[in-house]
Amino acid sequence: MDSRKHQHKLAVVPLLHRSALRQIDLALDYVTNPAHETDFAIHETRRCLKRLRAILRLVKKEVGKTIYDRDNQYLRNLGQKLSELRDTTVVGQTLASLQKQFPQILGTSAWKTIKKDLVSAQHSRPARKKIMTAIAPKLKIARSRVANWPLEFGEPLKLRKALRKTYKKSQRTMKHTLAEQQAENFHEWRKQVNHLRHQLQILRTLKIGTVKKALKISQALTRTPGLQHDLTVLSQRLSKLNQSGQKTELHRLEKLIKSCQANYAEEAIKLGQRLSRKPLKALIKSIPS
Repeated sequence: MDSRKHQHKLAVVPLLHRSALRQIDLALDYVTNPAHETDFAIHETRRCLKRLRAILRLVKKEVGKTIYDRDNQYLRNLGQKLSELRDTTVVGQTLASLQKQFPQILGTSAWKTIKKDLVSAQHSRPARKKIMTAIAPKLKIARSRVANWPLEFGEPLKLRKALRKTYKKSQRTMKHTLAEQQAENFHEWRKQVNHLRHQLQILRTLKIGTVKKALKISQALTRTPGLQHDLTVLSQRLSKLNQSGQKTELHRLEKLIKSCQANYAEEAIKLGQRLSRKPLKALIKSIPS
C-alpha cells in the first residue's frame, strides 16, 4: 500500500474521534451559553446530536456492540427531548407559512384565533429554557463516554462498509414508503436519509472521499419530507384544540395540509429516485479502504 494512503487511513480514527468531541462541546455551549436564543440553541443542539450519532454509526465496528447500543440509545433519548421542544416552535412557523401562502383559505380573525390557541397549548419560552438547562449535565455524561470510545488503537475504520449499510437502509425504507405512502413512513425515510446526509457531511469536513454529488441530493431529499412532517405535527396539534366554533375553518385548514403533504410526497419520491447507486459507488471507491 502507498505509504501516504496508509497514513491517511490510520489518521481517520483520531479525526473522527475529535469531530465527535467537537459536536458535544458545541452542544454544551448551545445549552449553557445565555447569549444563544432558545429556539436557535434547540435547533443547533439537535444538529450536533445527529452528527454525533452519525459518527457513532461510522465507528460501530470499532467501539463494539455494547458501547454502540448504550451510547446510541442515550443520544437518541436526548434528541427526543429536544424534538418535543423543536415541534413547539415549528408548529407556529408552519401555520404562519400556510397563512402567507394561502391567506384566502381562512379569514384574518380565524388565523389569529387558531394561532393564539396553539401558542397557549405550547411550552412557554422560560419552560423551554429550563428543559435545555437540565440537558447540560446529561451532555457532560455523554462527553465522558465519547472521550472513552476505544478508537485510538483500533483497526482502520471500515468506512465503505458503514456508509454502504446506511445507504442500503435508506433505500429499503424508501421502497417501503413507496409501497405505503403514509406520513409516518415518509418521516422514517427522512430519518434514514438524514443519517446518510450527516455521514456525508462528516466525510466532507474531514476531506475523505468525493462527497459533493451524493450530499447535494441527500440534503434536498431530507428537506422535503421534513416539511411534510412539520405539517403532520401541525395537524396533530390542531386536532387537540377544542374549538367548537371553528370547526369549518379547521376542516378547511386540514384539507389544505393534506394537499400540501401530497405535493411534498411527490417531490420526495422524485428526489429519492435521483439518489441512485451511481454517485454513491463513485463516493465509496474514493474512500480509503
